[in-house]
Amino acid sequence: MITSFILAFLAVSVSVHPSGDNSVTLNNKPVAVRAFLKKQSSRVFLFELPPTDAISEPFDAVLLQGVLPGPKARILVGVEENEKIITWQQASVKVFENGRFWARAVWNGPKKGVLHVRATAAEFYQEPLTIYSIETFLSTGQPSPELSAPSVKPLARWQSVERPAIIDRKIWHAKPPKKAYQPLVPERYTQHHTSGHRTFSFEDSLAEVGFIQDFHQNGRGWSDIGYHFVIDGEGRIFEGRPVEVLGAHAKNHNTGNVGVAFLGYYQRPVNDRLNERQIESAIDLYAWLSSTYQVDPDSLRGHLDYKDTDCPGDLVYVLLDDFKAKIRERLKPAALDLSAATR
Repeated sequence: MITSFILAFLAVSVSVHPSGDNSVTLNNKPVAVRAFLKKQSSRVFLFELPPTDAISEPFDAVLLQGVLPGPKARILVGVEENEKIITWQQASVKVFENGRFWARAVWNGPKKGVLHVRATAAEFYQEPLTIYSIETFLSTGQPSPELSAPSVKPLARWQSVERPAIIDRKIWHAKPPKKAYQPLVPERYTQHHTSGHRTFSFEDSLAEVGFIQDFHQNGRGWSDIGYHFVIDGEGRIFEGRPVEVLGAHAKNHNTGNVGVAFLGYYQRPVNDRLNERQIESAIDLYAWLSSTYQVDPDSLRGHLDYKDTDCPGDLVYVLLDDFKAKIRERLKPAALDLSAATR
């Protein structure tokens, strides 16, 4: 095996912890690596990820996302079952102009075992290869439908809070959903991170949000981008799914649940850290949502509260109690309506 590369972002003993969820990352420990291709022969440059831990639940598809150093790099995935390497499977790869890519390998029949991932190229690239995440799932499995439960909007407890600036779907050229939306009455919040680029320029953020939608729609097979809102490194808020439709960000817990994601990777080994602009935008957004839909700020949870995952990252999760307190500071009690009592 090739293991002598310059590696960053890498916990050398990579851990993949399957949970049976066919649409959300299965990594119990981050699978994040940045490395340069290394010359293997006169014609082939190669990178190989160290073998993952064994995956005990069956899968027939592997999905990766990251950054490719060049458009002609190839991704190969192999499965080691009972100490035997299965023939390498070349993944179909979709590469965007900024180098962001997702890749998918599919087998004829379910597998269990250890994953091996390689990248090869016929020429050397100066930029590194980045893999942000790896997912395994059964491509033939159909997720159970999650219908938005009927809900009654609660009586007003807080005065209206000004709506923050939100960049709507038209601005980032969102594709239409593949299926009709289902309605949602906001009742709670879930905080996420995107396990990818943290972007700062407007153009880079537009590209990254567009990539996420394509990855969700065509990589994972979802109807639309899973989140309702995405916040970039400058604190810009992008509209994902409309807030009053069912999201796809916390499997089996999407009913009444508004999903908000920070662009970036807020845990080891990348360790992005929220800045004040991002935090203020998140508080502005949650305070507006709380006043508009009368949602209790204490309903805010991290994705890991619903699923065995690192999302929204340790460096975000530890701030959520502070988020709740700051949201409450923005909310003012609604004026009491005493007319009913005097009739």
